Amino acid sequence: MLLTGFGGIVGETWGVTKGYWGYHKVIRQLPLWLPFAWILAFHYLYKLERNLIPLLTHKAQKNKVVLAIILALLLPAFGEVITTYLGVWNYYCPYQIIGIRIYTFVCLVFVHMFVYTILHFV
Repeated sequence: MLLTGFGGIVGETWGVTKGYWGYHKVIRQLPLWLPFAWILAFHYLYKLERNLIPLLTHKAQKNKVVLAIILALLLPAFGEVITTYLGVWNYYCPYQIIGIRIYTFVCLVFVHMFVYTILHFV
């Protein structure tokens, strides 16, 4: 979880300094709650995946990876949509779907799958 928090902050710092998105009503460049949001998001995704794997008919590694990719694509993106529409942050670049950058969907899956891969080998 700490790896996700650290990786999330690195990615957030990059995106905000490049002007791809920005947070509203914060004193600093990044809100102080951000590492905790990344850590909790990973915790909930991991917990949900762990609870859904026993429900799979075929528990092959391929099916588990597909489940993890689907969860990493849908749930964080859903959270992005909610927080964007609540005014927590905005994206300042083109090519958006429902207010979220297309690239964001790819990055969210990459980050979560990268952490899953590291945990698999640890």
